[in-house]
Amino acid sequence: TTLAAHADEELAATGSRSRNILRGGTDALTASERRVADLAAGGMSNPAIARELVVSPRTVETHLSRTYQKLDIAGRRQLAAALAGDSPEPEPGASG
Repeated sequence: TTLAAHADEELAATGSRSRNILRGGTDALTASERRVADLAAGGMSNPAIARELVVSPRTVETHLSRTYQKLDIAGRRQLAAALAGDSPEPEPGASG
């Protein structure tokens, strides 16, 4: 634990951060995932996000998929609430 804390301090000093699997919520998102998630939560379509960020639509899909996993949500309908730190409403038909 002490070594991990020291490593995090060193990474922070360089402007980076660890990919700690214990990190959760929005803190677990990369900068690219967060940009894509913010645009998606704002109502933009995947093709529009791809054009805005000059990436492929597949890249947008990948970032959103990873975002959903990290935020433990089922999809786009829950995204805005999850990014705001609220407890998202379950997707219709989703169990859990």
